[in-house]
Formats: sequence, C-alpha cells, structure tokens
Amino acid sequence: MKHNLFDLLVLSPEKELFSGKVESVAARALDGEIGIFARHAPLLSILRSGQIKIVPDIAPAVNIPISGGVLHVEKDLVQLFVTTT
Repeated sequence: MKHNLFDLLVLSPEKELFSGKVESVAARALDGEIGIFARHAPLLSILRSGQIKIVPDIAPAVNIPISGGVLHVEKDLVQLFVTTT
C-alpha cells in the first residue's frame, strides 16, 4: 500500500463523478494549473473550465472535463464541486 495517498471526492450537481484514494489531482484554477498531492496545505480555490486529471491509487489516470467549480483541500481529503461540460 502506498503511503502518499489521499481521499478525493468529485461531485457535480447531478451525481458523484469520482470517489477514492489517489496519488494526485490536477485542475485549472484562476491563477493557472494546480496540482494537489498528499499532505497539501489547506486550500480553497475556484476552478476554470478544462480537465481534472486524477491519478488513482491502482488504476490508470482519469480525465474529467468540467466547465468550472471549487476545489477544497483539508488534511487528507480533497473535494471538488464542479459543473460538467
């Protein structure tokens, strides 16, 4: 089991898009591309349209297209509340 993992939850108004342990997640914030890894500092950021790139624990990378949203980082939990394209 890898030690550098965190819980990720990606929600749209319609449904849960992703939930699980991941190595990293990247998205396009207002100030540019942002990458989140385990033990990241607490953060709240607005997301722009683009792709969320998720690198899960044991599966291939997942890309989710979004039209915007909010990213929230707290301890070992990252939540993305997004609208999909």
